[in-house]
Amino acid sequence: MTRPTAAVSWSGGKDSCAALHRIHHQYHVTSMVTMFDEGAARSRWAERMCAASGLTAVEPLWGESTDALFDEWIASGADALIVTARAEFLDDTWLGRSLSAGMAAEFARLGVDKCGGRGEYHTVVVGTPLFSSPLALERGDVVQHSGCWALDLIPRDAPVDR
Repeated sequence: MTRPTAAVSWSGGKDSCAALHRIHHQYHVTSMVTMFDEGAARSRWAERMCAASGLTAVEPLWGESTDALFDEWIASGADALIVTARAEFLDDTWLGRSLSAGMAAEFARLGVDKCGGRGEYHTVVVGTPLFSSPLALERGDVVQHSGCWALDLIPRDAPVDR
């Protein structure tokens, strides 16, 4: 059976990777597209950006329990690091930590959605069974901006312009 060709919205975080995990057997994924805001400074949700280009966004995770999605992520064998943390919920010590099952109880205690569904944190995927090898990244600067802590990650062995 021939699978339909598809492009996948890719933010680099766990949600886009979890969506790819869900659909990669159904579609022949030929492209991973990161959509940016008008200033090309931040990646954005796919629906509005697709509509402007006459495309249909298919969102395989939309409306599902974030508890179940978190558990599915942990079971997937993928690895994601927390790179942004909303300061009202999480301090800068959360930056750079790999998502793990053990975080669930701490998230609950702190009033944080397990998947960061209310923007409490964002991640970058550094490894998944879908990658040929994990990303080699090093910690960069930590900054606080607009009420969020953010960690810069630098590809290992990349020249640093500081």
